[in-house]
Amino acid sequence: MSFNPELCHNESEVENKLIVNYLLPKLGYTADALYREVTFSSIRLDVLAVATQMLSLPLNESPLKLVLKATSPNQSLERHVWRPKLYLTNLSVPYAVLTNGKEIRIYKKVGNEIELVFQCAGAQIDANMDRIKGIIGREILEQRGALGMGHGASGIKQKEAIAPATEAPIEAETDDAIAPPMEAPTEAEIEAETDDAIAPAMEAATEAEIEAETDDAIAPATEAPTEAETDDAIASELTSSEPTASEPTSSEQNRVSTSATSPAWPIPENQNLKVIAVYHNKGGVGKTTTTLNLAAALSKKGKRVLAIDLDSQANTTFATAATLGEYKLDSFKNQNILHVLRSPDLFPISEVAITSAFSTPKIDVIPAHMDLVEYEAELDELDSSRVTLLQKLAATGDRYDIVIIDAPPALNLYAEIALIAADYLIIPSDLKPFSNQGLLNVKRAIARVNEFKSQIGKPPIVNLGVMPCKISTNAGFRDHTLPKRLEAISQDYGFELMKSIISERADFAKSMEETEELDDKEVLVPTSVLDYKPKSAAAKEVEALANEVLGQIDFS
Repeated sequence: MSFNPELCHNESEVENKLIVNYLLPKLGYTADALYREVTFSSIRLDVLAVATQMLSLPLNESPLKLVLKATSPNQSLERHVWRPKLYLTNLSVPYAVLTNGKEIRIYKKVGNEIELVFQCAGAQIDANMDRIKGIIGREILEQRGALGMGHGASGIKQKEAIAPATEAPIEAETDDAIAPPMEAPTEAEIEAETDDAIAPAMEAATEAEIEAETDDAIAPATEAPTEAETDDAIASELTSSEPTASEPTSSEQNRVSTSATSPAWPIPENQNLKVIAVYHNKGGVGKTTTTLNLAAALSKKGKRVLAIDLDSQANTTFATAATLGEYKLDSFKNQNILHVLRSPDLFPISEVAITSAFSTPKIDVIPAHMDLVEYEAELDELDSSRVTLLQKLAATGDRYDIVIIDAPPALNLYAEIALIAADYLIIPSDLKPFSNQGLLNVKRAIARVNEFKSQIGKPPIVNLGVMPCKISTNAGFRDHTLPKRLEAISQDYGFELMKSIISERADFAKSMEETEELDDKEVLVPTSVLDYKPKSAAAKEVEALANEVLGQIDFS
């Protein structure tokens, strides 16, 4: 099997078709060595490969070897070089792969810097496979580990084992859903669907099967265990090593009490401003999509909106800043959320916010920066850092009506800051088993934050509910599997559900990959789905979400 870059049309397909299906198996990595959506403090990794069997060794005690990051084929790798630098200089990982399908690069950690050690076109990966194996092949990394050259890491917030995904069909030319392909599924097959289950490597779909798919299907198809079997197995694995929502760990209790025993910070009131945090402990559930498109929808309804990026991955920043022209990592090194948090007296909101043409009318954005990772420990020592954002937002007067905070998918300081500053909470979730397990952490985080807020005289955060996001539009899935997953949210985890549903639709991805010609150069210009295709099903879902949110917020 060879790799054809022309089959990859978006970031998801680069990750599945090139990294998971093709490259890692060629390099000798099996399902037990691959992990997806792993979070270390504020750093979220798309795919992590390890050179040690994971069956008996916990991930946080295993030698981490290789981080892999996929980007859209429409984006230059130059704009993403900061990602391998972030990974390699902050984690004990010696190698990182960066690819957009058209090109692949391998970076190596050298001291406090990174070095490009290999580079070739996507079409030349086959011809260069021996060279690639000699650098990051599992066998060669195991040999280095045996010689004492392994690297350890800790601080993992969550993990998700993955099996190599089956090859997905080419993206359809329709505006419809990104949904798991099915050919006249039986009820039993529908109920068996689960994309994130730990499973042996699956055989790729045959050409005939791909041709038989519905027009709107572009996600990989796998034959998974039944949902009941998967849910039970995952719940058993994760809950056995994880405290329940009602039983915070001693370290969490100490952290809360230390933070909130003597609040000596004046918190001004701003009845005109409503702050919404978009948060889930699980990554990849649609937080950024929700934040950006909800901000755009509320702006179109006449609200003055500020979006705040508190995630060091800076996806919200990238999407909104790219509308200003060619985005560069250090564009906001001296003007980002870190400045707001580090200085209680300087850098008011008005000085740090930028105006973005991501939507019409425009919205304001406070950018994030990778420096958030470096300064988290320093900020954590300052009790006042937890309320600085709350104070500065209150001081904005009538500049904004609504603030939406994109919080990191972690139980860290920045997530706490987001929840403390927020009046309301939206929890986007794809409703899959791993995401549901993350709700236990969300529940604990809400309890800790509300205790803190009570001690500083602020009302508890109002949870608007779990908002189903990135949901398949496949009719069979909607009829048979989705109702069970919705029911589990309230019955098993005690959360209310929002009425709105954001589906997995191609228009969301396409709107983020819009480009324009600027000085004979193609420049990425992401836009909201409401501006990209106002009458699409995706736009209607976002508008319904905005209406629901406005109906729940008390502006009196």
